[in-house]
Amino acid sequence: MSLQHAKLFTLYTCRYTQGELTIILRGPIKPISKAEVWSSILGYTIGNDLTARLFQDPKKSAGQFTSAKAFDNAPLGPRLVHPSKFTPAVSTMTTRVNGEITQNSQLDFIFPVDDLVHFLAQGASEIEMCCR
Repeated sequence: MSLQHAKLFTLYTCRYTQGELTIILRGPIKPISKAEVWSSILGYTIGNDLTARLFQDPKKSAGQFTSAKAFDNAPLGPRLVHPSKFTPAVSTMTTRVNGEITQNSQLDFIFPVDDLVHFLAQGASEIEMCCR
C-alpha cells in the first residue's frame, strides 16, 4: 500500500481486512489453452483484501464498491508456495489483526484454480495478476 493510500485508509475507522488466497503468475499472460494453465502459475501466497467500509455506502460512493477496494498495493506474502506443495481445496485460512482472529475458514472454491485462471485469461488481452 502506498503511503498516500495508507494515510487515507487510516482516516476511516470502518475499515475491514480479509485474507485471500492469491495466485501469482509467472508473468503477463494472454489467452492460453487449458493445458498451459499450470505452467503459467508461479505459486500461491496470501493477500490482505483491504476494504474501507465507508466507501461502500451508496450515498458516498455513487453505488460503486470499487473505491472501497481500489488500493494500489494490497499487502502480500510473506511466502510464495509452489503449486505442487499446496492444495487450496483442502486448506484453511486464518486472518489476524493485532493478534485477534478475524477470519478462520476453509478455502471454498466454486471453481477449481485452473478453471479460474483459464477463464480469466481468455477474456484478457494481457493480464499480470488475475485472482485474489
